[in-house]
Amino acid sequence: MKNLNKSINERIKNSFLQSQKIFNNSQRSLHWKKIFLKKSFNNICFLKDFRNNGLSYGFDDSSYYSKKRFDKEINTLISEIKEEYILDNIKKKNVGNLKKFYTYKNIKLDPGDLHLIKFFFDLQKKIFDKF
Repeated sequence: MKNLNKSINERIKNSFLQSQKIFNNSQRSLHWKKIFLKKSFNNICFLKDFRNNGLSYGFDDSSYYSKKRFDKEINTLISEIKEEYILDNIKKKNVGNLKKFYTYKNIKLDPGDLHLIKFFFDLQKKIFDKF
């Protein structure tokens, strides 16, 4: 598995470096131009910890959650789509090494994933289950 991860990481790195060579800067929106002025995406070493080294700031809404907002959102989701569905579908890995988690029933949850679970539920219910 370790060699497989290394090969995947190498492909991601190579793809990223290739995209930098062929990217046309005039195609960036004003939003992305501002982001790229403030951040350095050229150092692939920053990607491992991108959610706690400032690289994801402006993209990642997890840092905007308070405990009060998290509790409100998870309780709303539980009443809407049920606790079992949330816990079965929430990601188990800490992508980008996020530091700010909230705990629900002794499970560390990425607060930004809560709205993604709702999107996934809606897609499954309204689209995927029909095909």
